[in-house]
Amino acid sequence: MTPKVQPQWYDLKYCEGGDGMSSSGFALLSLNVVPEDKAASRPARLEQKMKPARFRASIYQAVNLPLKQGATDPFVVVFFGAGMVQTATIPHTNFPVWNQVLEADVDCPASEDMRPDVVVYVVSRTESGGLHLLARLRYPSSVAGRLPPRWLGPPLWLDLGPCEGGPDLRDAKIAVTFELKGSTGEVNESPVFATMDTERCKVEAYVMAVRLWEPGFVNKPPRVVLGWGRRPDDPGEFKKMCVTKAGEGTDAEYDYRETLAVSCDLAKDAHHQELLEVQLLSCDSDDGSLTIAAGGTVPLTPHMPWIDSSAISQWHKDFGDMFGVRRSRGSVVGMEQTKQTDAMGGANAVNAETVVREKEQKLAECMGWDGLACDFANVRILDELSSICLDGEGNVGDQL
Repeated sequence: MTPKVQPQWYDLKYCEGGDGMSSSGFALLSLNVVPEDKAASRPARLEQKMKPARFRASIYQAVNLPLKQGATDPFVVVFFGAGMVQTATIPHTNFPVWNQVLEADVDCPASEDMRPDVVVYVVSRTESGGLHLLARLRYPSSVAGRLPPRWLGPPLWLDLGPCEGGPDLRDAKIAVTFELKGSTGEVNESPVFATMDTERCKVEAYVMAVRLWEPGFVNKPPRVVLGWGRRPDDPGEFKKMCVTKAGEGTDAEYDYRETLAVSCDLAKDAHHQELLEVQLLSCDSDDGSLTIAAGGTVPLTPHMPWIDSSAISQWHKDFGDMFGVRRSRGSVVGMEQTKQTDAMGGANAVNAETVVREKEQKLAECMGWDGLACDFANVRILDELSSICLDGEGNVGDQL
């Protein structure tokens, strides 16, 4: 019998033009290679019986996506056979939350073991309108139970892999569920999105200071924004946000000493990752408008008082390294000094603990923190220590 060869999606690249896009699209191919002298004796292809079905993908959130040159504005494209669905674009984040249910009507093999894989791409839009492939995964659907008509239980956190020619990534994950409905009754069922019990909380942050790498990164003292959630009707806007006054200081050193607070409904289950986004707003234009100069993400999940110690330990195992968070509860601690041996030529890596001055250290101690409470939200650990930097225009640059 001829071996079963499942079709695969292959990336297509531009030969000319493309306006900097790393992908022009995708092609679905099923390949079979046979010695030419044996081609005549090859048995007839196995007849495939197809049936109509409805494929449903629930896309929740992703964490630790790689950063490309320019702002990361990710969206998800999902392929199942000839069906394709796509999420909305979430601007300026590598920890996007979509919470979308997507459907496509497809013809798929009646035999479960001949179903094509589900292929997921995470893509970012560039300022010029081009596309960059950030990450992808292949989800085998031919295994029994992998595509149920109704998904019961929480979403799956799946590891994302790199794309050919795309950026390096480590510990990137995406939370998803997939369903396949074949009968008329199943197809007509309304989508069921996994709901989570929430607790109304007040998230309070004492913004102490901002220290930038280069003088001139911003021309005027910036403001700090804390935001939670994105509006479904406008993903570029926060559901809840608060802003500091302009910082005091010059030459890339700005002090705030201001308390900010937002009220939000936080998921009780640590399976869902609650995040606080931090943005630095610069007012460098002549018309006084504010632009995003830098941004980062702070995890809220490990700070929730109702999560027990076992869940916190599991969170650190699954997600802690993505945020550069040490195993410490009740305090916020700076990252340990390590050595960077790649692009820095073996020199000591500079982190938050080495760029703040003595007055910040003393202030932190007076407030009762057991360690330095200054850290870069856009620093993540890669092997020894690598940092993500931003250029003078607020664009994400190469690793230091």
